Amino acid sequence: MLCTALTLLAAPGRAQSTTTLLPTAAVLPAGEIRVRMLSAFTRYDELLGGGDTLASPRNLADELRRDSVGVAQLPLLAPAQTAIQALAGPDFRLTAGQLTATANSRIVTAPLVLEYGLTRRLTLGLVVPLVETRTNLYEQLNRHPGLANVGPNPALANSAQLANNAALVASLRAAAGALQQRLDACQSTPGDPGCATLLSQQSAAQGLIQSTSPFASALETLYGTDADHPGQAFVPLGPTQASIDAQIANYRNQYSQFLGSDVLTGSIAGAGGPAARAQLQALMTSLGRDTLQITNRTSIGDIAVGASYQIANTFGDTLTTGTHYRAAVNGTFRFGTGEPANRNRSFDIGTGYGQPGVIGTAAADVQLGRFITSVVGSYTVQLGSIDVGAIPNPDNDFFPLGPAVPGSYAAGNVLSLSLTPRYRLSGAFALDGCYTLLHLGADQYTGAAAVPGAGLPATTAQQVGFGFSYSSLVAGDRTPGRLPVEVTFSHLETLSASGGPVPKSFRDQVELRVYYHP
Repeated sequence: MLCTALTLLAAPGRAQSTTTLLPTAAVLPAGEIRVRMLSAFTRYDELLGGGDTLASPRNLADELRRDSVGVAQLPLLAPAQTAIQALAGPDFRLTAGQLTATANSRIVTAPLVLEYGLTRRLTLGLVVPLVETRTNLYEQLNRHPGLANVGPNPALANSAQLANNAALVASLRAAAGALQQRLDACQSTPGDPGCATLLSQQSAAQGLIQSTSPFASALETLYGTDADHPGQAFVPLGPTQASIDAQIANYRNQYSQFLGSDVLTGSIAGAGGPAARAQLQALMTSLGRDTLQITNRTSIGDIAVGASYQIANTFGDTLTTGTHYRAAVNGTFRFGTGEPANRNRSFDIGTGYGQPGVIGTAAADVQLGRFITSVVGSYTVQLGSIDVGAIPNPDNDFFPLGPAVPGSYAAGNVLSLSLTPRYRLSGAFALDGCYTLLHLGADQYTGAAAVPGAGLPATTAQQVGFGFSYSSLVAGDRTPGRLPVEVTFSHLETLSASGGPVPKSFRDQVELRVYYHP
C-alpha cells in the first residue's frame, strides 16, 4: 500500500491527480513487466477550511444555503425590489425566502498502469485511468414557509391575468387623462355644472393626476402588461400585496369621486405563494447557467506516460532483514484527456484536468529490520489552460449569482509529500501507515470579467491512513514461469486543512500488482 498511489486533489470541482508511476523507490529489473490495477472509492459530504468566518467542518452545499435569498444573492431581483419599493415604500427589502441544501460527492477511479523495465535502472510506464464522479444535490427554496415576502408572478403563465394587468394600467392612465381634461375645462369655464366642487379640490385632483403616472408605470414594470413589459419573475405576497391592493382601491375611490363613476377596470394578482425549486431553476436558466441538479460523469481521465530512474539501491532481489536504502526519481507527462469540471454547473467534478502537465517525483526507501519507510515527494507544473463557460466569484462562492461570463482557466501547481511506514508481520504480510501533505496552488482565471481572487484559493490538506499488504515477492527469488503478485488495501482520510475549501474526504483503495519476467 502506498498513499501516493492515488491522491484526491483537495478542492471541490478540481480534477483528480495522476496515479504515480513511482509509488516507492523501487524500479523493475530489465525486461520485467508489471501490471497495476487499482480501484479507489473516495467520498465526502463535508468541507474543511475556507476562512475563519466559516464553520468547519460544514456540509458540501453550505455555500448554497441562505436564510434569505434577496438582491444581494440574486442581483437579477433588483428591478423587482425597486418596483415594489415604488409601490410599497423605500423600506421594503425583497426576500424570495430561505434556501436549504445538502450534498455529497463520490469519485471512483480505476486506473490501469503498465510498466516495463527497460534497463536495471530505468523503468517506463503508462497510466490509463477510468474515472466516475458524482454529486448528489438536494436543494429547496422555502422548505419552511412564511419567510418569503414575494412569490412567482402568476401573469407570466396566465395570458388572461396579463390582460387584466394591462386593463388596470391603461384605465389608470386614461383616468388621469380624463381628470386632467375635466380640470382644464373647469378652469376655462368655472360655471359649468360640477366645476365648483372640482375646483375647490383642485390641489388634491392635481396631486392625484401627478401620482398616477409613476404608480401605473411601477405596476406595469412589476406585474407586466404585454410583450414589451413582461413583468418580473417575483411579485409581492402577504401584507405587501395587501398594501398595494389598498392603494389601487384608494385610486378607484378618488377617481370615482372626481369623475362621477368607477372608471378603473382590470385588476392585478399577487403571488399565490412563495417560490419553490422550479422557480429557482428557472432563475438559473435565465442567467445562462445550468440548473442545480445531480451531476454525474464517467470517462477516461488524464492519460500519463513517464520514466523512473534508480539512483541508488542496496536492497537485494528478496526482502530480508537488515539495513538497506534505495532512491529513485521519476518524470511524467500528463495529457489533458480527462473531462474538466463544468464551471457553469454547480458542484460538478471533472474526471481530469483537461490540460497537460509535467510531474516530477523523488522517492526514497529505508529498511531497518522489519520496518520499511517510504518517502515520496512530487511537484506538478500545470501547462496551458482550458476555456470555461463561466468565471466564478472570488473564493468560488455561489452568491452573488449573475449571468455566466466565459473565460479561461489554468489549474494551480500541486505539491505532494507522503510518508509511508510499513511493518512486516511475518512472511508476505505487512501493516502499513500513511501521512500525506498536499498543497494546491490557487485557480487562475482570465477573461474580460475575471476579478482578483476568482475561483478557489490555494489550499493545504493533511491526510492520514492505514492499510495492509500481501506480497509474494518477499517469499523467495522470482523464477521463470512464476507470476509474483502484490495485493494492498488502504484507507486514507483528510483530517485538517487550511486555505480552502477542502473536502473532508475518505478514500478506500484496493490494488493488485502482477509481475511477469519472460
